[in-house]
Amino acid sequence: ALAAAGLDVRLLGTAVDDGPFAFRHEPQVHARLHVVCGHLHPVARFPPMDRRWPLFWLRDGLTVLPAFSEFTGGVKVLPTPGEARIACVEGDAIALPTPPDAVPLPTRNASRR
Repeated sequence: ALAAAGLDVRLLGTAVDDGPFAFRHEPQVHARLHVVCGHLHPVARFPPMDRRWPLFWLRDGLTVLPAFSEFTGGVKVLPTPGEARIACVEGDAIALPTPPDAVPLPTRNASRR
Protein backbone atom coordinates (compact mmCIF):
# COMPACT_ATOMS: atom_id res chain seq x y z
CA ALA A 1 0.00 0.00 0.00
CA LEU A 2 2.85 2.41 0.77
CA ALA A 3 4.53 1.81 -2.59
CA ALA A 4 1.26 2.47 -4.41
CA ALA A 5 0.81 5.77 -2.57
CA GLY A 6 4.00 7.15 -4.14
CA LEU A 7 5.36 8.45 -0.84
CA ASP A 8 8.90 7.14 -1.39
CA VAL A 9 8.84 5.39 2.01
CA ARG A 10 11.46 2.74 2.69
CA LEU A 11 10.69 0.09 5.32
CA LEU A 12 13.75 -0.59 7.48
CA GLY A 13 12.44 -3.29 9.80
CA THR A 14 12.27 -3.32 13.59
CA ALA A 15 15.99 -2.80 14.36
CA VAL A 16 18.10 0.02 12.92
CA ASP A 17 21.38 1.35 14.36
CA ASP A 18 22.29 4.89 13.35
CA GLY A 19 25.01 6.96 15.00
CA PRO A 20 24.65 6.85 18.81
CA PHE A 21 21.13 5.38 18.60
CA ALA A 22 19.57 1.95 18.25
CA PHE A 23 16.01 2.33 16.97
CA ARG A 24 13.80 -0.56 18.02
CA HIS A 25 10.09 -1.27 18.06
CA GLU A 26 10.21 -2.81 21.56
CA PRO A 27 12.42 -1.79 24.49
CA GLN A 28 15.71 -3.70 24.47
CA VAL A 29 19.02 -3.10 26.19
CA HIS A 30 21.90 -2.38 23.81
CA ALA A 31 25.51 -2.76 24.98
CA ARG A 32 26.76 0.46 23.32
CA LEU A 33 23.92 2.54 21.90
CA HIS A 34 21.04 4.53 23.37
CA VAL A 35 17.82 2.70 22.44
CA VAL A 36 14.86 4.72 21.12
CA CYS A 37 11.68 2.68 20.95
CA GLY A 38 7.90 2.68 21.04
CA HIS A 39 5.57 -0.26 21.64
CA LEU A 40 4.70 0.54 25.28
CA HIS A 41 3.27 4.01 24.55
CA PRO A 42 3.68 5.40 28.08
CA VAL A 43 0.99 7.65 29.53
CA ALA A 44 0.45 9.74 32.65
CA ARG A 45 -2.81 9.64 34.58
CA PHE A 46 -3.67 12.01 37.38
CA PRO A 47 -6.45 11.02 39.79
CA PRO A 48 -9.18 12.17 40.04
CA MET A 49 -9.01 13.39 36.41
CA ASP A 50 -10.50 10.95 33.92
CA ARG A 51 -7.88 11.62 31.29
CA ARG A 52 -4.44 10.45 30.20
CA TRP A 53 -1.53 12.23 28.55
CA PRO A 54 1.18 10.67 26.37
CA LEU A 55 4.68 10.92 27.78
CA PHE A 56 8.32 10.30 26.99
CA TRP A 57 9.95 7.84 29.44
CA LEU A 58 13.69 8.44 29.79
CA ARG A 59 15.89 5.78 31.41
CA ASP A 60 19.61 5.03 31.38
CA GLY A 61 20.29 3.93 27.79
CA LEU A 62 16.60 3.97 26.80
CA THR A 63 13.97 6.45 25.60
CA VAL A 64 10.42 5.17 25.16
CA LEU A 65 8.35 7.31 22.82
CA PRO A 66 4.71 8.25 23.38
CA ALA A 67 1.85 7.58 21.00
CA PHE A 68 -0.69 10.29 20.34
CA SER A 69 -3.49 8.10 19.00
CA GLU A 70 -6.84 7.56 20.67
CA PHE A 71 -6.51 3.89 19.69
CA THR A 72 -3.36 3.02 21.68
CA GLY A 73 -3.87 1.64 25.15
CA GLY A 74 -0.83 3.14 26.85
CA VAL A 75 1.14 1.97 29.89
CA LYS A 76 1.17 3.92 33.15
CA VAL A 77 4.83 4.38 34.06
CA LEU A 78 5.97 4.26 37.68
CA PRO A 79 9.41 5.88 37.51
CA THR A 80 12.39 5.04 39.66
CA PRO A 81 15.14 7.43 40.80
CA GLY A 82 17.25 8.58 37.88
CA GLU A 83 14.43 8.22 35.37
CA ALA A 84 12.40 11.03 33.88
CA ARG A 85 8.90 11.37 32.50
CA ILE A 86 8.00 14.20 30.18
CA ALA A 87 4.24 14.52 29.68
CA CYS A 88 2.74 16.05 26.54
CA VAL A 89 -0.12 18.21 27.84
CA GLU A 90 -2.11 20.60 25.66
CA GLY A 91 0.89 21.27 23.38
CA ASP A 92 3.42 21.66 26.22
CA ALA A 93 6.14 19.30 27.47
CA ILE A 94 6.00 19.03 31.26
CA ALA A 95 8.58 17.22 33.41
CA LEU A 96 6.83 15.11 36.04
CA PRO A 97 8.33 14.52 39.50
CA THR A 98 9.54 11.11 40.65
CA PRO A 99 7.57 9.87 43.67
CA PRO A 100 9.58 9.95 46.91
CA ASP A 101 8.98 6.22 47.52
CA ALA A 102 10.30 5.12 44.09
CA VAL A 103 12.71 2.16 44.14
CA PRO A 104 15.77 2.20 41.84
CA LEU A 105 16.07 -0.42 39.11
CA PRO A 106 19.37 -1.87 37.85
CA THR A 107 20.79 0.23 35.02
CA ARG A 108 22.63 -0.74 31.87
CA ASN A 109 25.92 0.49 33.39
CA ALA A 110 25.42 -1.54 36.57
CA SER A 111 25.13 -4.76 34.54
CA ARG A 112 28.65 -4.26 33.10
CA ARG A 113 30.36 -4.61 36.48
